[in-house]
Amino acid sequence: MTPLAEPQPQRQSRMDVLTPIILLVGGLLIPVLGWAAGVVLLWTSRAWTRRDKLIGTLVIPGGLMIPVLMLTAGLSAQASEGCGPVTTTPEQGTYFCTSSPIVLSNLRMLALTAIAFVAPVLTTVYLIRRARSRTAEAVVV
Repeated sequence: MTPLAEPQPQRQSRMDVLTPIILLVGGLLIPVLGWAAGVVLLWTSRAWTRRDKLIGTLVIPGGLMIPVLMLTAGLSAQASEGCGPVTTTPEQGTYFCTSSPIVLSNLRMLALTAIAFVAPVLTTVYLIRRARSRTAEAVVV
């Protein structure tokens, strides 16, 4: 088999089922190394084409680790915002609250976090379906 050839249909192994799941949650269990282990399993498997492997590797690298970090950072930033004192004179103090630009940036961060969460989940579903279709080809052949 040449390096550029399509993978041959074969029976689905347990690792073919576990690999996309490890890609998805490995970075949460063991930051960076868990996801990297999933990438190694993906690239050493015959269940996926090179295209599938590139999609599994490059669509939001790190699996769910990145959106969880984004969400955590967004929540901690939001907790540090709010109202604070502004003193106009020594005897008189006024208070202010954050304005709409902060709200818009929070909405953008929430949208990016949602995309960063959905993309690895869809990639996992895609890889599982591709591995199953290869298994179905093996059964037919």
